[in-house]
Amino acid sequence: MRHYRLITSPESIASLKIRMYLQWRNVAFRETSASRLTLKSEILPRLKRIDIPVLITPSNETVQDTRSMIDHIEAREPGEGLIPDDKAGRFASRLIEMFADDWLAPTASFAVWSSEAPPAARNLAATLYPEHDDAMLDRAAKRLHAQVRARLGRQGLIDKTWPSRAARVSELAELLETRLESSRFLLGSQPSVADCALAAPFLFLWTETPFGAELLSRLPNLTRWMHVMSGSGLRPSAAPADETDNSTLIPVLRFAAEQSLPHALGAAEAVADWAASHPGIINLPRSVGNSAPKQDPENVSREYAPTTAWMLQRLLDLLDEADDDTLEIRDASGCAMLEKYRPRRTLRHEHHRFRLNIDADPDDEPIDIHTLAEPLLKARKRAVETRDLERLVLG
Repeated sequence: MRHYRLITSPESIASLKIRMYLQWRNVAFRETSASRLTLKSEILPRLKRIDIPVLITPSNETVQDTRSMIDHIEAREPGEGLIPDDKAGRFASRLIEMFADDWLAPTASFAVWSSEAPPAARNLAATLYPEHDDAMLDRAAKRLHAQVRARLGRQGLIDKTWPSRAARVSELAELLETRLESSRFLLGSQPSVADCALAAPFLFLWTETPFGAELLSRLPNLTRWMHVMSGSGLRPSAAPADETDNSTLIPVLRFAAEQSLPHALGAAEAVADWAASHPGIINLPRSVGNSAPKQDPENVSREYAPTTAWMLQRLLDLLDEADDDTLEIRDASGCAMLEKYRPRRTLRHEHHRFRLNIDADPDDEPIDIHTLAEPLLKARKRAVETRDLERLVLG
Protein backbone atom coordinates (compact mmCIF):
# COMPACT_ATOMS: atom_id res chain seq x y z
CA MET A 1 0.00 0.00 0.00
CA ARG A 2 1.26 3.48 -0.84
CA HIS A 3 1.73 5.39 2.39
CA TYR A 4 3.93 7.86 4.21
CA ARG A 5 5.94 7.07 7.32
CA LEU A 6 5.91 9.55 10.18
CA ILE A 7 8.53 9.36 12.94
CA THR A 8 7.38 11.20 16.06
CA SER A 9 8.10 11.73 19.72
CA PRO A 10 5.35 11.30 22.35
CA GLU A 11 6.03 14.70 23.97
CA SER A 12 6.48 16.70 20.75
CA ILE A 13 3.85 19.32 19.93
CA ALA A 14 5.11 19.46 16.34
CA SER A 15 4.47 15.72 16.07
CA LEU A 16 0.87 16.20 17.19
CA LYS A 17 0.43 19.07 14.73
CA ILE A 18 1.55 17.07 11.70
CA ARG A 19 -0.33 13.95 12.81
CA MET A 20 -3.51 15.99 13.08
CA TYR A 21 -2.86 17.52 9.67
CA LEU A 22 -2.31 14.13 7.98
CA GLN A 23 -5.48 12.73 9.53
CA TRP A 24 -7.63 15.65 8.42
CA ARG A 25 -5.93 15.67 5.01
CA ASN A 26 -6.91 11.98 4.66
CA VAL A 27 -3.38 10.90 3.75
CA ALA A 28 -2.37 7.29 4.44
CA PHE A 29 0.53 7.14 6.88
CA ARG A 30 2.12 4.83 9.38
CA GLU A 31 3.55 6.29 12.58
CA THR A 32 6.69 5.19 14.40
CA SER A 33 7.92 6.40 17.78
CA ALA A 34 11.48 7.73 17.96
CA SER A 35 13.15 5.00 19.99
CA ARG A 36 16.92 4.90 20.42
CA LEU A 37 17.15 2.36 17.59
CA THR A 38 15.06 4.60 15.32
CA LEU A 39 17.30 7.56 16.07
CA LYS A 40 20.39 5.57 15.13
CA SER A 41 19.04 3.71 12.11
CA GLU A 42 16.66 6.28 10.59
CA ILE A 43 17.02 9.84 11.87
CA LEU A 44 20.79 10.28 12.07
CA PRO A 45 21.58 8.68 8.66
CA ARG A 46 18.92 10.80 6.96
CA LEU A 47 19.41 14.16 8.71
CA LYS A 48 22.93 13.85 10.19
CA ARG A 49 21.44 15.10 13.44
CA ILE A 50 18.46 14.52 15.73
CA ASP A 51 15.21 16.22 14.76
CA ILE A 52 11.56 15.30 15.23
CA PRO A 53 9.13 14.87 13.55
CA VAL A 54 10.36 13.38 10.28
CA LEU A 55 8.20 12.39 7.31
CA ILE A 56 9.40 9.72 4.88
CA THR A 57 7.54 9.75 1.58
CA PRO A 58 6.44 6.70 -0.45
CA SER A 59 9.46 7.34 -2.72
CA ASN A 60 11.76 7.32 0.36
CA GLU A 61 12.38 11.07 0.40
CA THR A 62 12.92 12.60 3.82
CA VAL A 63 11.04 15.78 4.76
CA GLN A 64 11.86 17.62 7.97
CA ASP A 65 10.00 20.63 9.45
CA THR A 66 6.22 20.57 9.62
CA ARG A 67 5.85 23.54 7.24
CA SER A 68 7.85 21.71 4.58
CA MET A 69 5.84 18.54 5.18
CA ILE A 70 2.59 20.39 4.64
CA ASP A 71 3.93 22.08 1.48
CA HIS A 72 4.99 18.66 0.18
CA ILE A 73 1.60 17.03 0.81
CA GLU A 74 -0.43 19.95 -0.53
CA ALA A 75 1.60 20.00 -3.77
CA ARG A 76 1.47 16.26 -4.44
CA GLU A 77 -1.56 14.62 -2.90
CA PRO A 78 -5.07 14.69 -4.39
CA GLY A 79 -8.10 15.69 -2.39
CA GLU A 80 -9.23 18.77 -0.55
CA GLY A 81 -6.30 20.64 0.94
CA LEU A 82 -6.07 22.37 4.30
CA ILE A 83 -4.61 25.59 2.91
CA PRO A 84 -7.42 28.09 2.22
CA ASP A 85 -8.22 28.80 -1.42
CA ASP A 86 -8.52 32.55 -1.01
CA LYS A 87 -5.48 34.80 -0.52
CA ALA A 88 -6.81 36.46 2.61
CA GLY A 89 -7.44 33.06 4.19
CA ARG A 90 -3.92 31.91 3.31
CA PHE A 91 -2.45 35.01 4.95
CA ALA A 92 -4.54 34.47 8.10
CA SER A 93 -3.61 30.78 8.23
CA ARG A 94 0.11 31.43 7.82
CA LEU A 95 0.10 34.19 10.46
CA ILE A 96 -1.62 31.90 12.97
CA GLU A 97 0.74 29.04 12.11
CA MET A 98 3.81 31.25 12.64
CA PHE A 99 2.48 32.42 16.00
CA ALA A 100 1.50 28.91 17.11
CA ASP A 101 4.82 27.33 16.15
CA ASP A 102 7.09 30.12 17.41
CA TRP A 103 5.25 31.37 20.52
CA LEU A 104 2.40 29.14 21.69
CA ALA A 105 4.07 25.73 21.24
CA PRO A 106 7.16 26.63 23.33
CA THR A 107 4.89 28.23 25.93
CA ALA A 108 2.84 25.02 26.18
CA SER A 109 6.04 22.97 26.40
CA PHE A 110 7.26 25.11 29.29
CA ALA A 111 3.98 24.54 31.14
CA VAL A 112 4.41 20.78 30.68
CA TRP A 113 8.12 20.69 31.60
CA SER A 114 8.18 23.34 34.34
CA SER A 115 7.82 21.03 37.34
CA GLU A 116 10.84 19.40 38.98
CA ALA A 117 10.06 15.90 37.68
CA PRO A 118 7.47 16.14 34.88
CA PRO A 119 5.82 12.89 33.74
CA ALA A 120 6.73 13.93 30.18
CA ALA A 121 10.44 13.43 30.94
CA ARG A 122 9.88 9.92 32.31
CA ASN A 123 7.58 9.01 29.38
CA LEU A 124 10.16 10.15 26.85
CA ALA A 125 12.97 8.34 28.67
CA ALA A 126 10.92 5.12 28.64
CA THR A 127 10.35 5.49 24.89
CA LEU A 128 14.04 6.02 24.19
CA TYR A 129 15.41 3.44 26.61
CA PRO A 130 12.83 0.66 27.07
CA GLU A 131 15.51 -1.73 28.34
CA HIS A 132 16.54 0.53 31.26
CA ASP A 133 15.59 -0.23 34.85
CA ASP A 134 13.82 2.36 37.01
CA ALA A 135 17.00 3.93 38.36
CA MET A 136 18.51 4.36 34.90
CA LEU A 137 15.22 5.75 33.57
CA ASP A 138 15.19 8.30 36.38
CA ARG A 139 18.69 9.46 35.42
CA ALA A 140 17.76 9.65 31.72
CA ALA A 141 14.59 11.61 32.58
CA LYS A 142 16.61 14.04 34.67
CA ARG A 143 19.01 14.64 31.79
CA LEU A 144 16.17 15.14 29.31
CA HIS A 145 14.44 17.54 31.69
CA ALA A 146 17.61 19.65 32.03
CA GLN A 147 18.13 19.79 28.26
CA VAL A 148 14.55 20.81 27.50
CA ARG A 149 14.51 23.47 30.24
CA ALA A 150 17.82 24.90 28.98
CA ARG A 151 16.49 25.11 25.43
CA LEU A 152 13.28 26.77 26.60
CA GLY A 153 15.33 29.20 28.66
CA ARG A 154 17.13 30.32 25.50
CA GLN A 155 13.68 31.11 24.10
CA GLY A 156 12.94 33.39 27.05
CA LEU A 157 10.81 30.84 28.91
CA ILE A 158 11.89 30.79 32.53
CA ASP A 159 10.02 30.72 35.83
CA LYS A 160 9.73 34.50 36.11
CA THR A 161 8.11 34.82 32.65
CA TRP A 162 5.49 32.11 33.16
CA PRO A 163 2.88 34.29 34.94
CA SER A 164 2.95 36.72 32.01
CA ARG A 165 2.75 33.90 29.46
CA ALA A 166 -0.08 32.20 31.36
CA ALA A 167 -2.06 35.44 31.33
CA ARG A 168 -1.53 35.79 27.58
CA VAL A 169 -2.60 32.18 26.95
CA SER A 170 -5.77 32.78 28.97
CA GLU A 171 -6.44 35.92 26.94
CA LEU A 172 -5.99 33.98 23.70
CA ALA A 173 -8.29 31.21 24.92
CA GLU A 174 -11.06 33.75 25.57
CA LEU A 175 -10.62 35.20 22.06
CA LEU A 176 -10.85 31.71 20.58
CA GLU A 177 -13.93 30.92 22.66
CA THR A 178 -15.67 33.94 21.12
CA ARG A 179 -14.47 33.07 17.62
CA LEU A 180 -15.60 29.45 17.83
CA GLU A 181 -19.07 30.43 19.02
CA SER A 182 -19.89 31.57 15.48
CA SER A 183 -17.53 29.40 13.42
CA ARG A 184 -16.90 25.66 13.26
CA PHE A 185 -13.19 26.21 12.72
CA LEU A 186 -10.83 29.17 12.93
CA LEU A 187 -11.23 30.24 9.31
CA GLY A 188 -14.75 29.05 8.58
CA SER A 189 -16.64 25.85 7.97
CA GLN A 190 -13.59 23.71 7.09
CA PRO A 191 -10.42 22.97 9.06
CA SER A 192 -7.15 24.54 7.95
CA VAL A 193 -3.46 24.33 8.75
CA ALA A 194 -4.11 27.11 11.28
CA ASP A 195 -6.47 24.82 13.22
CA CYS A 196 -3.86 22.05 13.40
CA ALA A 197 -1.08 24.43 14.44
CA LEU A 198 -3.15 26.04 17.20
CA ALA A 199 -4.97 22.95 18.45
CA ALA A 200 -1.77 20.95 19.08
CA PRO A 201 -0.33 23.15 21.87
CA PHE A 202 -3.76 23.68 23.42
CA LEU A 203 -4.31 19.92 23.52
CA PHE A 204 -0.99 19.50 25.33
CA LEU A 205 -1.96 22.17 27.85
CA TRP A 206 -5.39 20.62 28.32
CA THR A 207 -4.29 17.01 28.79
CA GLU A 208 -0.94 17.45 30.57
CA THR A 209 -1.20 20.51 32.83
CA PRO A 210 -3.57 21.60 35.63
CA PHE A 211 -3.45 25.12 34.16
CA GLY A 212 -4.81 23.92 30.82
CA ALA A 213 -7.43 21.66 32.38
CA GLU A 214 -8.78 24.48 34.55
CA LEU A 215 -8.74 26.94 31.66
CA LEU A 216 -10.63 24.67 29.29
CA SER A 217 -13.18 23.63 31.91
CA ARG A 218 -14.91 27.01 31.49
CA LEU A 219 -14.63 27.35 27.69
CA PRO A 220 -17.13 24.99 26.01
CA ASN A 221 -16.62 26.20 22.44
CA LEU A 222 -12.85 25.83 22.63
CA THR A 223 -13.24 22.41 24.24
CA ARG A 224 -15.66 21.28 21.52
CA TRP A 225 -13.24 22.44 18.81
CA MET A 226 -10.33 20.54 20.37
CA HIS A 227 -12.44 17.39 20.61
CA VAL A 228 -13.24 17.74 16.92
CA MET A 229 -9.65 18.49 15.89
CA SER A 230 -8.29 15.53 17.84
CA GLY A 231 -10.91 13.20 16.41
CA SER A 232 -12.37 12.40 19.83
CA GLY A 233 -15.65 14.27 19.35
CA LEU A 234 -18.51 14.38 16.88
CA ARG A 235 -18.34 16.95 14.15
CA PRO A 236 -21.06 19.58 14.57
CA SER A 237 -24.08 18.88 12.41
CA ALA A 238 -25.55 22.38 12.42
CA ALA A 239 -23.67 25.40 11.13
CA PRO A 240 -23.06 28.27 13.56
CA ALA A 241 -24.83 31.53 12.98
CA ASP A 242 -22.54 33.23 10.45
CA GLU A 243 -19.24 31.71 9.40
CA THR A 244 -18.53 34.52 6.93
CA ASP A 245 -18.25 37.13 9.68
CA ASN A 246 -14.57 37.85 10.36
CA SER A 247 -15.17 40.29 13.19
CA THR A 248 -14.31 37.61 15.78
CA LEU A 249 -11.29 36.42 13.79
CA ILE A 250 -9.53 39.79 13.68
CA PRO A 251 -8.81 39.91 17.46
CA VAL A 252 -7.21 36.43 17.20
CA LEU A 253 -5.03 37.58 14.29
CA ARG A 254 -4.08 40.77 16.09
CA PHE A 255 -3.07 38.79 19.16
CA ALA A 256 -0.95 36.48 17.00
CA ALA A 257 0.75 39.45 15.34
CA GLU A 258 1.45 41.21 18.64
CA GLN A 259 3.11 38.18 20.19
CA SER A 260 5.10 36.89 17.21
CA LEU A 261 5.87 39.62 14.66
CA PRO A 262 8.31 41.81 16.64
CA HIS A 263 10.52 38.82 17.38
CA ALA A 264 10.21 37.54 13.81
CA LEU A 265 11.34 40.90 12.43
CA GLY A 266 14.30 40.81 14.80
CA ALA A 267 15.18 37.30 13.63
CA ALA A 268 15.14 38.38 9.98
CA GLU A 269 17.52 41.25 10.73
CA ALA A 270 19.72 38.93 12.82
CA VAL A 271 20.02 36.58 9.83
CA ALA A 272 21.19 39.48 7.66
CA ASP A 273 23.71 40.59 10.29
CA TRP A 274 25.02 37.04 10.68
CA ALA A 275 25.41 36.72 6.91
CA ALA A 276 27.34 39.99 6.75
CA SER A 277 29.77 38.77 9.39
CA HIS A 278 30.21 35.34 7.75
CA PRO A 279 30.83 36.16 4.05
CA GLY A 280 30.72 33.19 1.70
CA ILE A 281 28.92 30.88 4.15
CA ILE A 282 25.39 29.89 3.19
CA ASN A 283 24.54 27.20 5.78
CA LEU A 284 23.01 28.86 8.82
CA PRO A 285 23.48 27.66 12.40
CA ARG A 286 20.48 26.98 14.63
CA SER A 287 20.94 30.32 16.35
CA VAL A 288 22.00 33.62 14.76
CA GLY A 289 22.01 35.78 17.87
CA ASN A 290 19.83 36.95 20.73
CA SER A 291 17.43 39.79 21.38
CA ALA A 292 18.24 42.48 23.94
CA PRO A 293 16.28 42.09 27.21
CA LYS A 294 15.46 45.81 27.41
CA GLN A 295 13.68 45.60 24.05
CA ASP A 296 11.48 42.67 25.08
CA PRO A 297 8.13 43.21 26.86
CA GLU A 298 9.03 40.40 29.29
CA ASN A 299 12.53 41.84 29.85
CA VAL A 300 14.30 38.63 28.79
CA SER A 301 16.68 37.72 26.00
CA ARG A 302 15.36 35.39 23.31
CA GLU A 303 17.31 33.37 20.81
CA TYR A 304 16.97 34.33 17.15
CA ALA A 305 16.57 31.22 14.99
CA PRO A 306 16.60 31.00 11.18
CA THR A 307 13.30 29.10 11.30
CA THR A 308 11.60 32.21 12.72
CA ALA A 309 12.99 34.41 9.92
CA TRP A 310 11.87 31.81 7.37
CA MET A 311 8.32 31.78 8.71
CA LEU A 312 8.19 35.57 8.42
CA GLN A 313 9.52 35.33 4.87
CA ARG A 314 6.76 32.86 4.00
CA LEU A 315 4.20 35.32 5.36
CA LEU A 316 5.71 38.20 3.37
CA ASP A 317 5.67 36.11 0.18
CA LEU A 318 1.88 36.06 0.33
CA LEU A 319 1.79 39.87 0.22
CA ASP A 320 3.62 40.12 -3.10
CA GLU A 321 0.38 39.56 -5.02
CA ALA A 322 -2.10 40.44 -2.30
CA ASP A 323 -5.67 41.34 -3.22
CA ASP A 324 -7.84 43.90 -1.44
CA ASP A 325 -9.23 41.35 1.01
CA THR A 326 -5.72 40.28 2.01
CA LEU A 327 -4.60 43.86 2.55
CA GLU A 328 -7.69 44.49 4.64
CA ILE A 329 -6.89 41.46 6.84
CA ARG A 330 -3.23 42.53 7.04
CA ASP A 331 -4.03 46.02 8.24
CA ALA A 332 -6.86 45.02 10.58
CA SER A 333 -4.61 42.46 12.29
CA GLY A 334 -1.92 45.04 13.02
CA CYS A 335 0.46 43.87 10.28
CA ALA A 336 0.39 47.08 8.24
CA MET A 337 4.10 47.64 8.92
CA LEU A 338 4.89 44.63 6.72
CA GLU A 339 4.17 46.87 3.72
CA LYS A 340 7.38 48.73 4.60
CA TYR A 341 9.56 45.71 5.32
CA ARG A 342 11.55 43.35 3.12
CA PRO A 343 14.29 41.13 4.55
CA ARG A 344 17.85 42.08 3.62
CA ARG A 345 18.64 38.38 3.21
CA THR A 346 16.21 35.59 2.32
CA LEU A 347 16.39 31.90 3.15
CA ARG A 348 15.46 28.56 1.73
CA HIS A 349 14.89 25.28 3.57
CA GLU A 350 16.91 22.78 1.59
CA HIS A 351 18.34 19.35 2.46
CA HIS A 352 17.07 19.74 6.03
CA ARG A 353 19.06 22.94 6.54
CA PHE A 354 18.34 26.65 6.37
CA ARG A 355 20.51 28.24 3.70
CA LEU A 356 20.98 31.80 2.55
CA ASN A 357 19.88 32.82 -0.89
CA ILE A 358 22.48 34.85 -2.80
CA ASP A 359 20.32 37.94 -3.11
CA ALA A 360 22.02 40.55 -0.94
CA ASP A 361 22.08 44.19 -1.96
CA PRO A 362 25.27 45.85 -0.62
CA ASP A 363 23.42 49.16 -0.37
CA ASP A 364 20.78 47.77 1.98
CA GLU A 365 21.01 49.31 5.43
CA PRO A 366 19.91 47.64 8.68
CA ILE A 367 16.32 48.41 9.56
CA ASP A 368 15.27 49.63 13.00
CA ILE A 369 12.72 46.90 13.58
CA HIS A 370 11.89 48.20 17.07
CA THR A 371 10.57 51.42 15.57
CA LEU A 372 8.84 49.47 12.82
CA ALA A 373 7.12 47.15 15.29
CA GLU A 374 6.47 49.79 17.96
CA PRO A 375 2.64 49.61 17.70
CA LEU A 376 2.73 45.86 18.29
CA LEU A 377 5.24 46.14 21.13
CA LYS A 378 3.09 48.74 22.87
CA ALA A 379 0.06 46.49 22.48
CA ARG A 380 1.96 43.61 24.06
CA LYS A 381 3.06 45.73 27.00
CA ARG A 382 -0.50 46.51 27.59
CA ALA A 383 -1.79 43.27 27.56
CA VAL A 384 23.40 11.78 18.90
CA GLU A 385 21.78 10.18 22.16
CA THR A 386 23.22 12.59 24.67
CA ARG A 387 23.12 15.59 22.36
CA ASP A 388 20.16 17.58 21.10
CA LEU A 389 17.61 15.24 22.67
CA GLU A 390 15.52 18.29 23.57
CA ARG A 391 14.69 18.42 19.85
CA LEU A 392 12.55 15.31 20.37
CA VAL A 393 10.26 17.70 22.27
CA LEU A 394 10.86 21.11 20.71
CA GLY A 395 11.80 20.22 17.12
